[in-house]
Amino acid sequence: MRLPVKEALVSAGIGALLALGRIVTPASAVGIGLLVFAAWYALRQGEQRLTGWPAAPRPDRLGGRRDVAELSWMALSRDGRVTEKVMTRIRGIAARRLALHGVLWTGLLPHHLDLGRLDGWGSGPADAAEHLARAETLLGPAMVAGLRSRTPISARTLDQWCRSLDRLVVDQTQRMEM
Repeated sequence: MRLPVKEALVSAGIGALLALGRIVTPASAVGIGLLVFAAWYALRQGEQRLTGWPAAPRPDRLGGRRDVAELSWMALSRDGRVTEKVMTRIRGIAARRLALHGVLWTGLLPHHLDLGRLDGWGSGPADAAEHLARAETLLGPAMVAGLRSRTPISARTLDQWCRSLDRLVVDQTQRMEM
């Protein structure tokens, strides 16, 4: 907050001019100077309140309102299928939820279309098949195949996947309580 030095000096100057010009008594000049200062200061504060609204906070965190609104508008393409942008986000969520259960997956699709390759699963080729099998146990083979595919899914399938991913969090919470 800035100190009102300029306002104080101008108000004191007005009071001094009134007292030196013998227009008012010195006591009245001090009072007038204080009144001018108080009025000026109050007006400046009112202007700052009217024009100085703070910027609205931007919740740029995962799960914020903006994310939900953005997801709802971009979820479906014109043909009613889920867009690739949403699929990418769902893969990321799935990777994080699977990690809670010790299953490692990058959530990224390889550039090639060979689903027989296990790129991104486990900590390397040696344990990739084990991590893929554990993911299929947790989510089901159809969901894991869909997550690994570039084929767009329906809104109903997306809803089922979200419910399955939510169950993984509930399962993890129950494990911690045991």
